Amino acid sequence: MAGRVTVKNIAQITGVSIGTVDRVINNRGKVNPETEEKILKAIHETGFIPNRAARFLTQKNRKTMALIYPTSPKFFWGAFRKGTSVAEKELRDMGMDIVRYEIEGLALESEISIALETIDTANIDIIALFPCNTPSIIEKLKKLAAGGKKIITFNNDLDNHQLRSFFVGTDAYQCGRIVAEMLGKMLRRKGNILILNSNDEFLSEYNLRLKGLYDGISEKFPEVNVAATYRYNAKNFYKHRKIICEMIEEYHIDAIHDLNVSSLRKMCTFLEETGKSADIILSGYELDPALVDMLRKGVVDFIIDQDAYQQGYMVVKHVYDFIMQNKLPADAKINIPSRIVLCENAMDFKIYD
Repeated sequence: MAGRVTVKNIAQITGVSIGTVDRVINNRGKVNPETEEKILKAIHETGFIPNRAARFLTQKNRKTMALIYPTSPKFFWGAFRKGTSVAEKELRDMGMDIVRYEIEGLALESEISIALETIDTANIDIIALFPCNTPSIIEKLKKLAAGGKKIITFNNDLDNHQLRSFFVGTDAYQCGRIVAEMLGKMLRRKGNILILNSNDEFLSEYNLRLKGLYDGISEKFPEVNVAATYRYNAKNFYKHRKIICEMIEEYHIDAIHDLNVSSLRKMCTFLEETGKSADIILSGYELDPALVDMLRKGVVDFIIDQDAYQQGYMVVKHVYDFIMQNKLPADAKINIPSRIVLCENAMDFKIYD
C-alpha cells in the first residue's frame, strides 16, 4: 500500500469500523477474537504504525521485554540482532520496549546468570533468552517464573518445557534428519561417517541434531555407518588434528559432519592441507563468509543454515502478540524452517557482520 497506512485503511481492509480497529490497537474494550485476529493480520501485512496519539494512549499499558543472547559468532548473532531490530522498529509505537543483554564473553553460563540476577530486580514483564540447561540457570528461571515473569526461549530450548511459554527456532531433530538424508544420498547409500562435536552438552539443540542424524541414518540407510563420534574443544583444534587424521584412516571415513561452525572452518583448512578434500564429503551448520568460499571451492559440500535473522524477527513479533495482545501462539514450538545451502545458492543468502 502506497504512503502511510492509517486506521481508516485498516478498517477498510478488514471491513470493520474505525472504532473496532482502535480498540484492538490500544487493547481496550471487547472485540470478537476472529475480528481481532483479522485486524492484527492486516496490521502486520501492511506495516501499519499508529500515530502519536495512539502511541500516547498506549503509554500506561507499556510492557518491557528483556532479550538475552550471545554476540559470538558475530555473523549469526549479528543477523539475529538485525531481525529483532527490524521487528522492534515496526512495533516502536505499539507499547512494547526492549532491554538488551548482549553476552560478549565466552563464559555463557555466568554471563546469563548475571543478566538474570539484574532482571530479577528490574521492571521487566517478559524474558526472551538463549538458555543453557545448567542447574544454576534453571533455578534462577524457576525463581523468576514464580515471581510472575514470563519466559520465552529461542535457538536453544529448555529441557523443562514447563518453564517457558513458547520456543522460537529451528526443529533441531529435523535438521539432524535432513543431514542424514543428504549424506546418505551423497554416499550413494553406503559409507562411513565421522561426526565431530565441540559444543557444550548443556545446549540441548545439538543433542537433538545428533539424535535426528542417528535416527535418520539407521532408518533409511542401513549400509551407511556412523563409524565414530569425536567430542573436542574447537579452540584447541590443532591439538586434535593427529587424532582426527588417525580416525579417518582407521575407520575409512567417507564423510565428516561437524556440528560447530568454528571447528568446521578449521576442518576445511585441515582437509585442504592434507589433500583429502576431494575424497571426503564435508558438511556442517551455519553460513559465514569463510564457508561461502569453501562451498564455492568444493571443500564443503553442504551447510544447514538456521536463518538467524528470521529467528530474531519472529521472537519479537510473537512476544508482542503474547504480552500486548494476550495471545499465545497456536504451537508452543514456533518452527523457523532451516535452509540447505549448496555451492549454487550460497550467494543468495545475506550474511550480517
